[in-house]
Amino acid sequence: MRDWRRDASGVSVGWSAKSVQDRIMNTDQARFSQAITEAANRAEATALLIRAGYRVYRPEADIEGEDLVIRVPAETALLTGELRGVQLKGRPVVDERRYGGRDLWMLFPSTRYNAEVAREWFLVPHDHLFAWVENRHGSAPKWDRYWSYPSISKPLASFLAEYVVKPLDPNGMRFVETGESATITDVDGNPVNFDERIG
Repeated sequence: MRDWRRDASGVSVGWSAKSVQDRIMNTDQARFSQAITEAANRAEATALLIRAGYRVYRPEADIEGEDLVIRVPAETALLTGELRGVQLKGRPVVDERRYGGRDLWMLFPSTRYNAEVAREWFLVPHDHLFAWVENRHGSAPKWDRYWSYPSISKPLASFLAEYVVKPLDPNGMRFVETGESATITDVDGNPVNFDERIG
């Protein structure tokens, strides 16, 4: 129900003060809710990156799309200690105008937060993801060198499989899920035989 203000003759002349105040409150609440979600996502992603062996830094300002700067673990980088600019998103997004050609990596979760469902995080080069998305959606009427996925489809999940951020265990081993069970591997991806390690 709209709360219109009316003049003396009963003609509608706009929103009442209370209605305007309610609209501002709803807008502020939406912004507050969005800020909380972004802060919680940043905290969750930062904790996971640290557990995966990355060092995480927060720039003083978001310049060129960098929400985070990470130092890549030496065993996964071509150059020891490589730094990467990272754009944090709540879902898969590519945007050539904002992020293209800047050597940015996109970091996003597999799904919206739900306390009942574990979610994965993906760290993927923007331009590589952009090329994949453009190949699939470049002829779509809505394509404007920008694409946002509300959820991760099976083809996208398949493409992103190699970009899942996985935590290290305290001994420097990575836990890799394989079907029904989990295999423990060293940082080079070799299965670990604990009988050999104990001796």
